[in-house]
Amino acid sequence: MTMMTKTKTELPMRVVPTTRDVPTTRDVPTTRDVPTTRDVPTAAGAPPPRGVIPAKAGIPCLIVAAALCVACSSTEPPPPKQQKLVTRDWVSHVRSEAAQVPSAVEVVPLVDPELADLRASARSAEMRGELEAAAATLDRALVLHPGDPALLQWRAELALATASWRDAERIAQRSYDLGPRLGEICVRNWLTIKAARTERGDAPGASTASAQVAGCQVKPPVRM
Repeated sequence: MTMMTKTKTELPMRVVPTTRDVPTTRDVPTTRDVPTTRDVPTAAGAPPPRGVIPAKAGIPCLIVAAALCVACSSTEPPPPKQQKLVTRDWVSHVRSEAAQVPSAVEVVPLVDPELADLRASARSAEMRGELEAAAATLDRALVLHPGDPALLQWRAELALATASWRDAERIAQRSYDLGPRLGEICVRNWLTIKAARTERGDAPGASTASAQVAGCQVKPPVRM
């Protein structure tokens, strides 16, 4: 009698990974861990990969770029101040017209050695055509004698010569207010005011100033 035996067959076991064997997001390399082209080593003497700027070469580039930025941002110096053009010699007109007016009134300048030096300096500067220097010298003289009508009128005429029309009228008006209101200086006052108003386009005001000139004339008394 034959006996049958059973052979036990072992089946392969399937291994299931646990959660400890599954990589997490902490184990995934980030972009910071990925080497870039700058970190790629090159052979000695070999040129760097395309797109990679050597560290030493970057310094001169930065210096050149900074220099270009400074050059672009630097502002050019302002152009020199141009003096206003005067189309008419008002000063000669005012002085020549006033010299022809008959008058018995004469304004005598103050006797002051320092003031005399400033007058001489201003006169020399005006004759050389240095009008701004002459005006500055007269300003110093007016600090010493602010109420001198002759100095004020002279300063007003220099304002005419430099096309400072408003200053010319204002200073001439002050000279008239502090002066004798008669004679040659009075004529110069109103002719200066007339010229300033004419240049500013104030025709009615210029006509009014011109009418005031007649009131400055004082004829000398007739001697018997």
